[in-house]
Amino acid sequence: MDKTERATYIKSLVGTIEESVSHYDAAGPYPMPGSTVSMYDSKASIIRRCVVARQELLNLMKELEGNT
Repeated sequence: MDKTERATYIKSLVGTIEESVSHYDAAGPYPMPGSTVSMYDSKASIIRRCVVARQELLNLMKELEGNT
């Protein structure tokens, strides 16, 4: 994956995290995955996508540092 594709992927991934956090917050103080909030918008799903986004950002940084 080249740097531009990776950056676009990160941007879209962060966008989905933003949407999921909005849905999670709107579900109330104690959202229940599968009932008051979808499994995709669950706390665990948001955390997993944050970890993936962080790793992709680190990969992008490494690629950029290697090209200096």
